[in-house]
Formats: sequence, C-alpha cells, structure tokens
Amino acid sequence: MISEAAVQIPTSMRKATRSMPASLDDQDLPTAGMLVGRPELDDEAVLAALADRLAFDRRNPADAQAVLRLARAGNGAARAMLRRLVLPAPKSRLAMPQQVVRRDAEPRAVPAVRFALRRG
Repeated sequence: MISEAAVQIPTSMRKATRSMPASLDDQDLPTAGMLVGRPELDDEAVLAALADRLAFDRRNPADAQAVLRLARAGNGAARAMLRRLVLPAPKSRLAMPQQVVRRDAEPRAVPAVRFALRRG
C-alpha cells in the first residue's frame, strides 16, 4: 500500500482526499497521459516529468511512481501536482485534411469587340 506521505499533503487537505483502493486493477485506472490531458504520452514520459518536478521541489524523485499511483486512484493533491508538470512537446501528427495547393486553369477571356486593323 502506498502512503499519502509520498505526496506530502498538507494536514488541512488530508481529510478531504481519498486513499487508493486496493481492489482497483491497473486496467480500470486512467493512464498517466490521460491524467495530464495528453493521451499520446506514455507513463514513462509522465514519470520522468514528475521526477523532475519532485527534484525541483527538493523532494525525493524516487516517489514519482507513488505519486502517479495516487493520482490514478483519484487523490486530489496528487492530481494537482500532475497539472503543474512541464511536459515534452507533442510529437503526434496533426489531424488535418489534405489540401491541394494548385489553381485550376482559368479560361482566357476573349474580347467582345475586335478592332479592325484596316479602317477604310
């Protein structure tokens, strides 16, 4: 069982947060990328960003896995920590329709009045 001390929740918030239920499987929980709003990111990228954030806050970066598990289980303080992560730039292609960059041949206008070269 992962302790909530890994997230270092203030005592005023401890009574409002939930602990991780033991009956949930990893398949029932959202992925780390879904928690941060970037479903294309895998767990390793989010864990690396979380470890960097913990090191920046002068905490133990080894607690990143515990914080991620608490966030996946619904812990509010752990999810708030995930929202402050600096994540890598998106690498997936943009879903845009292909647009043809060419113009159709425009018909040339024929002058309605022809001038006679020889006037008589």
